[in-house]
Amino acid sequence: MKLLSSLFIALSCAMPSLAVPEPPRYGAQWPYGPFTVDDRWVKDAFGNTVHFAGTNWPGHGEVMVPEGLQYRSVAQIVSQIKSSGMNAVRLTYAIEMIDQIYDNDGKDIDLETTFIQGLGQSNGTKVLQQVLKHNPRFTKKTTRLQATAELARRKIYILLDNHMSKAKWCCSGTDGNTWWNDREFDTA
Repeated sequence: MKLLSSLFIALSCAMPSLAVPEPPRYGAQWPYGPFTVDDRWVKDAFGNTVHFAGTNWPGHGEVMVPEGLQYRSVAQIVSQIKSSGMNAVRLTYAIEMIDQIYDNDGKDIDLETTFIQGLGQSNGTKVLQQVLKHNPRFTKKTTRLQATAELARRKIYILLDNHMSKAKWCCSGTDGNTWWNDREFDTA
């Protein structure tokens, strides 16, 4: 009996050290966040190092939608990114997009509105039709944020880059975005 008691106590003490810790509930699904940093390393919720290999996808232009969708589908573009071995996209955006969402009671703007506002009635309608032709899952009422959902579906990290204040192509010393308190970047 004494031997059995000793064995039970020994196993009771050893078992917790052998147990695998339960993963955090909030990181149970990809992307296993929130991320933390440890020195120069980005870590997921499990403590694993996250390695980013990525590309840039401009979305800060006049329509504030990732570029190229009038030529190829978002699925084709994202598939090419993934097949190139990349797992991250630096997606640029303009603060103007955030302002529009705030002005719209927290709801994103649909593609029809953003293309017409960004490119004018004639050009906006024309380019929107090209986007819809190459992206049959989209409608005029698809939002800008829905257009980027394919990245998450394919488990590609989105690294947001507030690239511009006013939606337009950049970068020059005269684009109004060069430094604090410039024409398009009023910090007051």
